[in-house]
Amino acid sequence: MAGLKHRMQSIIKSAACGLVVGCVALGAPAQATTLAGNTATLEWGTLASSPWQLASLSPTTTGSNPGFVNTFGATVIGSASPTFADPALGVNVNVVGNQVIVSESAASTSFATLAFNGFVLRDLTNPFTSAALVTASVPGFSAADVGVIAGDLWVNFAGLTIGSGTEVTLNMNGAAQPAVPEAATWMMAIAGFAALGVVLRRERARVVFG
Repeated sequence: MAGLKHRMQSIIKSAACGLVVGCVALGAPAQATTLAGNTATLEWGTLASSPWQLASLSPTTTGSNPGFVNTFGATVIGSASPTFADPALGVNVNVVGNQVIVSESAASTSFATLAFNGFVLRDLTNPFTSAALVTASVPGFSAADVGVIAGDLWVNFAGLTIGSGTEVTLNMNGAAQPAVPEAATWMMAIAGFAALGVVLRRERARVVFG
């Protein structure tokens, strides 16, 4: 009886391995791509005409446009917090991990209604591929106010007011979306459950009828 018990435990442990591996894979979060260590620049400014979302806007648009007056030179992300602080404007732009967080450092900041009135963040190390709005407590701000053009992040606050305690959080490059388990991962977990059930049924039959 002791030998049977030992054999049953060994088989159950082996069958459970697939179940454990599958469950760990299901619970593993997506690995985020950090922007820390990259070099970036940021410019606040305006465009009085032309829809700012047009992809025809070139990477040199901000450098040649007189409306972009608040310019931050090359800064290593992670070397300061917030990454870009603008006391005159009263708005901070902080890059943490793979997120860009915009917050108010003064009482409030209102932006005139123009085609574009906001900032352009440029990653000189690895140009951005996408931007997704995570949270926005700034009244009226939406995903339509965010865009990646020629590898640069454009954030538009035209006609809006960033009040005290409000902020906007963006996920960059699609790295922070919740992980969705692949079909193979689900199959591994299901196979583990099935194998464990078969082993238990067989050993129970052997104990009863053997």
